[in-house]
Amino acid sequence: FDPTMKPIYRKVRKAGILRISSGDDIAGKRDLWVSHSDSAAYGQALADALASQMGNKGEYAILEEPVCSPIPRSCEFASTHTLAKAVAAYIPKAYPNMKSDGLQTETGAGDQTEVDSVKSFMAAHPNLKGLISITPQETRMTAEAITEAGRIGQIFLAGNGGMTPVDSQLAGYVRSGAAELVYVDSNQKLGYLTVWAASYLLTGHHFRFG
Repeated sequence: FDPTMKPIYRKVRKAGILRISSGDDIAGKRDLWVSHSDSAAYGQALADALASQMGNKGEYAILEEPVCSPIPRSCEFASTHTLAKAVAAYIPKAYPNMKSDGLQTETGAGDQTEVDSVKSFMAAHPNLKGLISITPQETRMTAEAITEAGRIGQIFLAGNGGMTPVDSQLAGYVRSGAAELVYVDSNQKLGYLTVWAASYLLTGHHFRFG
């Protein structure tokens, strides 16, 4: 999701070339979006993963990052706000004994300053029992913050694990008990589906809107 690509997308569209976005969305009009998990369903899965660790009660908070954070990679997750809203809307209905301490927007920079920011948030909320990280980057930073603060087993984390296969750093946080991961999808399956969808369109077929 790179806004600087908008002029190129317009030229491609004018030339009559199909534009297909795979994974996250693009910053322009496209003919098809082959998406990973549905935002509402995935948001609920994150919430369920945290609730199961917290015993369905206690204080929690949601951590997200800006649509385009200081590092370009974070622009991939333009759906962060949609996911955060899905989680925030679902928990009060499904888990009335869980109390929100708010939505915290981190920098997405992936550095020690961000880890320290999460640690400061935990310190400012002494009754905090759980955290939900909307993006893989926030999952890394939050798991590291819980680890450095010595709060493993005290503050639980349900985090976006991205797409399988999971990287070794995130896997390490799962083994240590600092995080529980919820996967968006499988790279292999999404790639296969995208190629199939392109072939489907190029052979004269169409997808129903939505």
